Amino acid sequence: MNAAAFTVFAVLTTLHAVRAGSPWQDDPYDAVVSFTKFFVPLLAGIGALRVPLCRAADPMPSARIEQLLRAGLAATLLIALTIGADWLALALRADHQLWNSTTPWLAVSLVPLTGLVCAHLVLHRRVARLLPPRDRTRPADDWLGDLPPLMETLAARLPNAAGRGVPLTLNVGVLGFMRRHFTGLAAAACAAGTVLAITGFAVSEGGFSATVFLLDCLVFLSGTFGFVMVANTALQLVAVPSVGRLRRAGRTAVTTGALTVPMALGLRDAIWSACGLGRHVTTPGQLAAVTLASGLLMGSIAFGIALNNWMSPR
Repeated sequence: MNAAAFTVFAVLTTLHAVRAGSPWQDDPYDAVVSFTKFFVPLLAGIGALRVPLCRAADPMPSARIEQLLRAGLAATLLIALTIGADWLALALRADHQLWNSTTPWLAVSLVPLTGLVCAHLVLHRRVARLLPPRDRTRPADDWLGDLPPLMETLAARLPNAAGRGVPLTLNVGVLGFMRRHFTGLAAAACAAGTVLAITGFAVSEGGFSATVFLLDCLVFLSGTFGFVMVANTALQLVAVPSVGRLRRAGRTAVTTGALTVPMALGLRDAIWSACGLGRHVTTPGQLAAVTLASGLLMGSIAFGIALNNWMSPR
């Protein structure tokens, strides 16, 4: 319910007719909802895939319950981040000269969403306390491991049960491949999703130049890939095999740099001004320089810190 209400809110408030009077129509506030309106339903959809496996007649592993709670909490925190940014824009009277008759209704719409977020956080805290302590020495099963039993459950409901051999094939071959090559597969999936999302946005806006299209793809791809990598670590979506220190540090650096790119987009004017280059970013070239330089800088710092931590004696 929380995710559904937020998705409807995010989609409606980004429509051009409604957005024209929105206090959060510009960055850095708009940068938040530009990503969360995709990430929240994505998390909700991933959680919904496990619903057929949650049957009262069968015992459910506590790790699965914990992971579902984490997914719900992650979605709620993303919603809270977006609502917080919207409240901040309203409090600071951002773009006040553009406010119109729809602005009060936008402000009112934040109230029930804020209530839902608070209620979900309280409910999550209560449910989390009911979980038995998990054995931390035993690695938890990942979400990908639920794919074979999920397919078995769905295949059993089909009139033709010939597809029941598919889960075994996935378990032996495809799932192992996905675990070994998760980073590359995640990057490819994010790239495909980015092209579709930005193309759809370009069509809805009546098109824009190739330079702007490529910049939008860069920012959206970076943010999406960074989110997927962090979500995988937090939610244990796919259990990635252990790798060496250098590769782990590199993965940390890439993830940090990717997450920095959309943040730099939202704070581009502040970064540009702090560097003494002027008050505003005015050209696509300047925007590319700010986002890429920020991503490379933070990625390099993260690489050094991660490598030092893993190489330091304990």
